Amino acid sequence: MHGSSEKGPLLDRSHVPLLLFDYDEPDRSTYVKLFYSVPAGELHVRRFAELGEHFYWTTPQGWMLLVHPSTRDTFLWNPLTRARVALPPERDNLEELQPDARCVLSHAPGCVVLIADLEETVLWHCRPGAGGRWLRHEYDDHVVSPDVSISYSMSMLTTVGGRFYSVDHLQKQFLVVALEFSPVDGAPQFTAVATNDTEQTPAGHSTTVFRAVESDGELFLVAMYYVKPRDRVASKISVLKLDLLKRAKVEVMSTLGERSFFLAASSKFGASVRAKQVGLKENCIYYLKPYDKGLYVYDLGRGTTTMYNPGLDLEDDVTPELLVTPW
Repeated sequence: MHGSSEKGPLLDRSHVPLLLFDYDEPDRSTYVKLFYSVPAGELHVRRFAELGEHFYWTTPQGWMLLVHPSTRDTFLWNPLTRARVALPPERDNLEELQPDARCVLSHAPGCVVLIADLEETVLWHCRPGAGGRWLRHEYDDHVVSPDVSISYSMSMLTTVGGRFYSVDHLQKQFLVVALEFSPVDGAPQFTAVATNDTEQTPAGHSTTVFRAVESDGELFLVAMYYVKPRDRVASKISVLKLDLLKRAKVEVMSTLGERSFFLAASSKFGASVRAKQVGLKENCIYYLKPYDKGLYVYDLGRGTTTMYNPGLDLEDDVTPELLVTPW
């Protein structure tokens, strides 16, 4: 994906993945942001007018969606190069979306930009280019089944092979919901496929939290098990692979090999990285928690968790955003 860029201090690609923090100090401009490099273990200060003047949402594809609150300026933004990709300016109050709205891209270069409102059954989508327009659609929350709420699973909306998927965890199976848009009027079309198996919460645990991750063209679920619902750290984590081609048994992965997964907190997206290529440990789950500045790293092989403090001067209850390398 290509776009225009502006001059200014750039972030080094070798520092990605990054944790983005607001710079909350009296008498300092909100244009200043803090970026914690996970591979380097360093905190960097950068001044970006784009992040101070616009509402923004992160994506699993690395690009950020920026919307100006008073103008019609809307674009995808690369935080490493400051490159922009213009999006249609016409929109229905996108700036009123909550910060935890789900934003994903289908594929490069002619991608579909999709936003799911997690508080209402509403989707927005468009394609890059100032000549197009945003399409807004309300959908039937129970269109695939009277017993299934699509809006509940939208927090796990992700992209695999250029198509959009969400996953709902039912009592005895996972329901994989595929989302496409009609070529006639752009209306959302949902189809659902159930797996023949599910993952049971281990004995001694009360809560399981799932996160969806695309990796190498396949769909994975990260299952995080908690002894008590309010526990800060997951006592056990498993990775499941879901077959999108047929109804198949859910495969529990014994290892991620040379990969590691990252899980965001506020946006709840997941991303896959080649660990050694970015200077990180293989076969690990790096995850963030709401209202917690810490970075937690679960070693799938050893079953142990390590917590990293990105900055002693950062407030303990802040929630960082996760930035990964853009396409």
